[in-house]
Amino acid sequence: MIIDPDRSWAGGEAQVLLLAHGLIRRGVEVHLAIDPRGELHARTGGSFPIASVAMRNDLQVIRAPAIARYCVRNRIDLIDAHTAHAHALGFVVKLLLPAIRLVVHRHIDLPPKDTYFNRRLYLSPRVDRFVAISSNVAKVLCAYGVADNRISLQHSTVDPAPLAGLDHDACRTALRSSLGIAPATPLIGVIAQLAPYKDHLMLLDALAMLKRENFRLHCIVAGEGSSRSAVESRISELGLSDSVSMLGFRRDVPELLAGLDLLAMPSRTEGLGIAVLEAFHSGVCVVATDAGGLAEIVIEGETGLSSPAGDADAFAANLKRALIDSRLRNSLAHNARKFAQENYSLDAMIDGNLTLYREVLAN
Repeated sequence: MIIDPDRSWAGGEAQVLLLAHGLIRRGVEVHLAIDPRGELHARTGGSFPIASVAMRNDLQVIRAPAIARYCVRNRIDLIDAHTAHAHALGFVVKLLLPAIRLVVHRHIDLPPKDTYFNRRLYLSPRVDRFVAISSNVAKVLCAYGVADNRISLQHSTVDPAPLAGLDHDACRTALRSSLGIAPATPLIGVIAQLAPYKDHLMLLDALAMLKRENFRLHCIVAGEGSSRSAVESRISELGLSDSVSMLGFRRDVPELLAGLDLLAMPSRTEGLGIAVLEAFHSGVCVVATDAGGLAEIVIEGETGLSSPAGDADAFAANLKRALIDSRLRNSLAHNARKFAQENYSLDAMIDGNLTLYREVLAN
């Protein structure tokens, strides 16, 4: 059983869906414990048996007995928890059913808060294995006190199929037409949750610097979240209303990427960066910070342009550098696609997790 009660859609939910479908293709019986009102549920397409679970906080582990009964009825051997709330829920299920195996995926590189409850969740031997989606996430777990032999590195990835075969020229034309901007206008985009750690505000500061230099460009912001009002306010304050378009939550990410000249990823922290891997497979150049797992995939001058997290001046310089040099953009995009294909394949992610499950069950 895979547990992910989040209602929003982010990289973690994308991984759950890719992993679940991949496991089914390999003959594994997969059950999901998810929120019936969430985007993940909407995208399952009726492909999986589902146990409904809604959690707004860890106190709602009161759902654990119902999930435990579901596991007994359906002979579930292993739980894979993909969020902090899922971790708490899976932990209590494990207390009720000691024979069940518990794997916990960690998708973010923020250290867990040092509380009694978290120390129980992370340091207890009842968690059979932690999965880190990047080397940086593994380091964070180690620093918290999780033993090395309880952590497995399994990179997140993306499905390249929806990103392949798109007509980039047609997507560029359609996107610019929908925005009401000239066909030749350089277009960058940030595709991410509107959350403080994504640091959209730093990106806007960088765009304002370029605007003061009379550098012509347009930026799309695709995503929703708690920072929306702060982002909208900063756009107004900086006089960027004619240069930035807020698109909200979008399901047509492949088409959006295909219409861009650059993908910007201004994060202050990042587990890995799913949107970056999507851009790599799409053949779109990436300008990013060196936050967390981004430093493992956006290699300066090789697979993209990278600058220190929070440094708007350096980020603006990289945006400008990439936009004025089409040869550099194309070279970085070419290298990045090859890098993603060789190091972050979908089959490797699915097979790696399946091998891990088998090891845990064998022990």
